[in-house]
Amino acid sequence: PTAPAPKPATPAPVVARLSAVHFRGRVALGRRRARLSFTSSAATTLTVTLRRHGHTARTALRVPAGTSRWRVGRRVAGLRLRRGRYRLTLAGPANAATVAFRVR
Repeated sequence: PTAPAPKPATPAPVVARLSAVHFRGRVALGRRRARLSFTSSAATTLTVTLRRHGHTARTALRVPAGTSRWRVGRRVAGLRLRRGRYRLTLAGPANAATVAFRVR
């Protein structure tokens, strides 16, 4: 009798990690735009949470592996901005990162 053939090894799923999250520039409505950049180790869906004065807005976006750069002006990730201080959280399957910024 022959031994059964071993099954090929299934690769472990890659869990996307966020790193190098930076917010550069100032946001002034109608004039200036800032830039949010971050790196994802694998393609994934991020949950983007925007908080301002106790109000929370949330959306989910697909991002590719590698560095992503988003412009921040009147909107970020499709969420509308008004004047004030914000906390933006990017949450992936493995970790989350938060940046604070101000819209003038």
